[in-house]
Amino acid sequence: MSGPQRRERRKTHLDASAVPVERAFTARAEALEGHVADYERDLLEPGGALPEFIEDKLTLAREFRALAEELHWW
Repeated sequence: MSGPQRRERRKTHLDASAVPVERAFTARAEALEGHVADYERDLLEPGGALPEFIEDKLTLAREFRALAEELHWW
């Protein structure tokens, strides 16, 4: 396989050029999680299930966090 290979060990510190990307992924995840928290606080009935579109926001937030973590492996 040609091209960059994923590291075997996680880097503890990112290269300076990757830090803004990590921060952007993390900030977006936090914003999505904030939307979910607002919805839960303001609109969700006690004990009610989250609607699919809110679950989708949580899934997307997890993906952004996973991408931020993945930067430490390249």
